[in-house]
This record gives sequence, structure tokens and C-alpha cells, in this order.
Amino acid sequence: KLWMADQKFANDPTSCCDPVESSSSSHQLPSYTMSLKVLDKLGPKSLFDSHCHLDFIMFWRAPHMELESFDQFVHAYPLMGHTSLEGFITNFCAPKLWMEHLVSPSPLIHSLLSRPSVFYTIGCHPHFARELLISRNYKQLELLIEKAGSSCVAIGECGLDTGNKNSEKMSDQVEVFKLQIKLAVRLHKPLVLHIRGAEEEAIRAMEQVGLPADWPIHRHCWNDEWKVCQ
Repeated sequence: KLWMADQKFANDPTSCCDPVESSSSSHQLPSYTMSLKVLDKLGPKSLFDSHCHLDFIMFWRAPHMELESFDQFVHAYPLMGHTSLEGFITNFCAPKLWMEHLVSPSPLIHSLLSRPSVFYTIGCHPHFARELLISRNYKQLELLIEKAGSSCVAIGECGLDTGNKNSEKMSDQVEVFKLQIKLAVRLHKPLVLHIRGAEEEAIRAMEQVGLPADWPIHRHCWNDEWKVCQ
């Protein structure tokens, strides 16, 4: 998010994680701008980004940089190396990307994930549901998470999305969502959820799979009321 603000991509229509409209009209969040000037006013290690997509940035948005190490990326975008940033969790949720870059990590990925301040998740975003229905992709997801170290902190982001940017069938999304819930329970991993316009369907899927009510979940892009969250 720091990099996106620096690059003025905050309102990029191609983003799969655009904020959703809140059902509460009385609690509007204030707008903000993250910049070096703002960060310089904060103390060291006062920020932690719990949800970002560095693979999207490095391989889809900035392939022209031809990065060989994450240090090069930080040098090009100083916001990422600011002392106020304690660390971040980057979500690998596009099977095509984690199949290509995590199965046999390149020097760039190795330099990223070897940083003590970097944590990550692996899963399948609902926009890519069909890709996880390919048997070898799902088996590779299992292997990646089983062999991952403590820096792999969750499965996801995964879930259901009825937005007009998503062309995946709801039946496929539900099947893939359930697969990842079962995997999270089996491997004792938290879940990162992306639910848009499908609250009831998501709750039903979690209940059908038997996800415990107290399972650790990170619900990102959340801007609704507490009673809805409950």
C-alpha cells in the first residue's frame, strides 16, 4: 500500500482489492495520503502492513524493472525501506504467480522472503478460482504450505466475490473456497478472507466445512459495522 500510494495507484481500476462500499453511511473513514513526509513524523517500527501484494507489483505492474533482488526495489521506492515500517505480509494469491515464482524461488523472491520483516500467505483469490481446480495446482499449493517455514503465516487470500470484475462461476468459487478452508484446518493455518457481496454464501460454506467459530481469520478490506462483523 505504501508503494501504491507513492505511485498514485490507489484508485487503479485493475486492482482486485478495491475497497467496498460500507453499509453504514454514518461512519465514513477519512481519506489519507501516505508519503515520506508523513512517515518521517512517525516513530520507528510504528506501522505494519497486514495485507499487500508485492508479487503483483514486481511481476505484473513493474516487470520493466527487471529486478534481481528486493534491495533494488527498496532502493527505487524508499517508502518500502522507511524506518517507520516494521514489516508486512504479502499475499501470494494468484496460482500462476506462485507456481512460477515460489516452487523454484528466484533470487528476487529469495531476497524478499529471507528478510526477517517479511511474512507471506499462499492461496487462491476468488478471481482465479478455476486455476485451483486444476489438480496439479492444488497439489502444489499443499506442498508449498507444508514445506513453508514460520514466515508463511496463513492461507489466502481466499473467499467469494460477486463483483463485476470477477468472471468466475459462484459454484467454482465456493468449491475452491472450501478446499482452502479444509487445508487451513488440516495444516493449522489462519485464513485471509476476501468476501465481496457474498456474506451469506461465505458463512454457509464455512459452516458446511465445519470451520470452528474461533478460527483465526484476517478479514481484509473490512469497513462495515461491528454487528455485521459478528
